[in-house]
Amino acid sequence: MSLRIRHCVECPECHTFYVIAASPYRNGSYLVRTLAGSGEQYDLYCRCQGADVPRRSRWREAQPCEISKAAHAQGYGALGDICPSPPPQPHTWFDLNKYLNPRQE
Repeated sequence: MSLRIRHCVECPECHTFYVIAASPYRNGSYLVRTLAGSGEQYDLYCRCQGADVPRRSRWREAQPCEISKAAHAQGYGALGDICPSPPPQPHTWFDLNKYLNPRQE
């Protein structure tokens, strides 16, 4: 499976993941930027909630996700087609604090 990393917003009701840059979506859902000139705040209008009830999603709530080729083509998908990526882990092989503050025995 060919995977891509994209920022997504998850609908809290149906748990569908939406790729931010792909709005409007084939299923009738869409994202609207709520502040002029701002890329940080969106309203998500998910089909499962109806078009009159927005789910406000902020950019900092978006998460990097691994996306299958099929989900990327349609711009959304369920868990399995779109999987949240774990945040990168810092390297633990070198602890600078150990050398700057050695324990005295």
